[in-house]
Amino acid sequence: VFPCSHSMRSMDAFQLNVGKGVDPSRRGSAVRNRCNRANRSWKVRASSTRKSNGQTLWYFAYGSNMSPRKFGPEGSFPRNVKYADARPAVLPRYRLAFNVPGLPGFEPCFANVEFDEASEVNGVAYRLSSDDFYSKVAASEGFPIIEPVSLKVDGFSEKIIGRTFRWSNTQLSRRGLFGQARRPSRRYVELMLEGADHWGLATEYKESLSRISTSSGWDVRENPMSLIYSPQTRPNERIRRFAETLDLRGPTRLLRPPQAEKSGRGLIVYCPGLDGTGLGILPHIEKLDQEFEVLALSLSQSANPSWSDLVQTAFELVRSAANERREAPVLVGESLGACLALSVAARLAETDSELRPRGLLVVNPATSYSRSPAAQTIARLPFAAFPPLFVAALPLLFDVPRCIIGTNFDDLPRSFIAMLRIPAFNKILPPEIIEQRLAYLSDLDLTDNELRRVDAPVQLAATENDGVLPSQSEITRLAGVLPNALTPLTVAGGGHAALLDRAFDIALYLQDL
Repeated sequence: VFPCSHSMRSMDAFQLNVGKGVDPSRRGSAVRNRCNRANRSWKVRASSTRKSNGQTLWYFAYGSNMSPRKFGPEGSFPRNVKYADARPAVLPRYRLAFNVPGLPGFEPCFANVEFDEASEVNGVAYRLSSDDFYSKVAASEGFPIIEPVSLKVDGFSEKIIGRTFRWSNTQLSRRGLFGQARRPSRRYVELMLEGADHWGLATEYKESLSRISTSSGWDVRENPMSLIYSPQTRPNERIRRFAETLDLRGPTRLLRPPQAEKSGRGLIVYCPGLDGTGLGILPHIEKLDQEFEVLALSLSQSANPSWSDLVQTAFELVRSAANERREAPVLVGESLGACLALSVAARLAETDSELRPRGLLVVNPATSYSRSPAAQTIARLPFAAFPPLFVAALPLLFDVPRCIIGTNFDDLPRSFIAMLRIPAFNKILPPEIIEQRLAYLSDLDLTDNELRRVDAPVQLAATENDGVLPSQSEITRLAGVLPNALTPLTVAGGGHAALLDRAFDIALYLQDL
């Protein structure tokens, strides 16, 4: 049944054109033009005003509507329609494309068909009432072109005239999206494969679907560890698994995040901030991979050592790693970790002249803790205040606008979710552990004499919007004490947890060390 009010003569003319193999891209006949005008007028009218005439048509589905979970009696509303027949079908002279934009991160794009003389698209032909097609199916598709097509349907010797949906280049260009091919989500492709299996489509076509590269957008099942510690973009699969399987109950130890096995690289040892997980370096692993092997210090949550005992443990771990590789390390520390890196460097300078640090990168050092009203206020709060505190402190800990601006378009929803998962941080960092580590800073006695023993080059860096510590004035003070301090750097943006911002160019700041 033609979707427009045409005479039988027009219908016959259309079928004759299809039978003669007229180039689909040149279907500019009066029939086609009237059909498009009718489609446009239908879009203006409310679909509910269409009266059912009891007639049926064939609808060709090539995307997720192939899946019985999406389309049919058991499908999701409004596509839970009943059909009289359903068969495997092939659409000649078209190819499958993924260029209809969706919701970034959730469903980055949807399937489309484009003219291509040398290709064909496999799918499912459903015979359903014209009323259901227009009032339910077409209305749920966002008003693409309703394309009359000639189908090869399983069980029919002659081609069948059916309908399918197509987004034209003109429609996409109006939205500024023409030519922007995207990768579909894994979920979307799995629905297509599910439908292809259910209806028994050609094996070769199913294999081609299985080879489609899918989006790496965020997954609602993603663990808070990889969300929080890589908020702007999803890390590669190996790093994500590393973050999600980290056991925080183990002893204080050096972790090796997944990296390529290469020789001749330098050694970086990362000393973490108050969280102690060692995961703060994750956004930079892939950048550093060419030049450095990266080890991350992970602090135990089961032990309760004094500050001097923690420094001794870290010192022994770093010295052992450096001896094993015969490589002087570069120490990278932020906040509490900056204090730890400076203390370890002072001890290494005294005891191991050959393996003393090659250099240090010190970011937003917590040596200014005693002069920070914000940090002192936090330390006096009761345990019960810590979970809501993580949310309230977001603007202090993170550069929220910068985090959003620096996020890939497809990963924006994941970035928002990372922020929303911050309350779960109290499970990663229980209040009693926070209290213990704040006590380290209260007891910290990193004297000027001890700092002067750090004879390695030290690059001091502070973010201009650190809302927790007076870091800019502190790096100026430290530059006057450390004998080989380089010119201090003030970094635009990043908040207190600067390393979680992938715009923090750690490789650049390490160049002079």
